[in-house]
Amino acid sequence: MKILKKVLLIFVILIALFAFWLTLKNDDKEMLISGYESFYVEEPNTDNLYKLCRELYGYNDYDRILIYYPLYLENNIAYDYITKSGKSEFIATQHIDNFKVDYCFALLHTSSYSEFENTFNKLKNEIFDINSIYYYLSAELETREYTKEQLLKLIDVLKKTENESLKHSKESFLSNLSLQAYICNLLGDEESYLTIVNEISDIERH
Repeated sequence: MKILKKVLLIFVILIALFAFWLTLKNDDKEMLISGYESFYVEEPNTDNLYKLCRELYGYNDYDRILIYYPLYLENNIAYDYITKSGKSEFIATQHIDNFKVDYCFALLHTSSYSEFENTFNKLKNEIFDINSIYYYLSAELETREYTKEQLLKLIDVLKKTENESLKHSKESFLSNLSLQAYICNLLGDEESYLTIVNEISDIERH
C-alpha cells in the first residue's frame, strides 16, 4: 500500500511538472511573439514582419494572425522575400499556401464563419486540389482543439464539397465521409457517426 501511494504521488508530481513546463513554454512563446511584434511596430520592414509571422504560424494567437498575415501576404511581399533569400519558386509558393491555410482556420477559430467559408472556397479554387483539402483538415483536427460549433461548421463545409469529391474519385469521396465520421465521433453524435460509417461500408462493397 505504501509503495502504491508513493507511485501515485510521483505520478501526480510528474503531471504537475509537465503542466508547469507547458505553461512556461507558452509564456516563452508569447514573450517571443510580443518581442517580434514590438520590433515590427518600431521598424515595419519585411524582415521583422516575416519573423513575427513565422512565430505566429501554427500558434493559437488567432487575433494577431488575422492582423499580420494579410500584411505579409499582400502584394507578393512574402513571395519576393522568400525567393530573394535563395529559396526556389516552389518553396516560396508552398510557404505562402501554408500561411493562407493557417489564416483561413484562424477565421474559424475566431467564429468568423462566413469569412471562413468564403476564404476556404477561395483557397479551394486557388491552391487546393480536392485531396489536399482532407490533408489540411485532418492536420487541423489532430493539432488544434475545436468547439462544438466550430466542428459543426467543418462538417457543413465537408458536406458542401461532397459532389466535387465524388466527381474527382471514389477515394476522395470516402476521405470526405471518413472525416465527417471522425468529427461526428468527436461530437459524440453516435447516430450520425454510424450512418456515415454504414454509407462508407456500402460504397466500399461496390
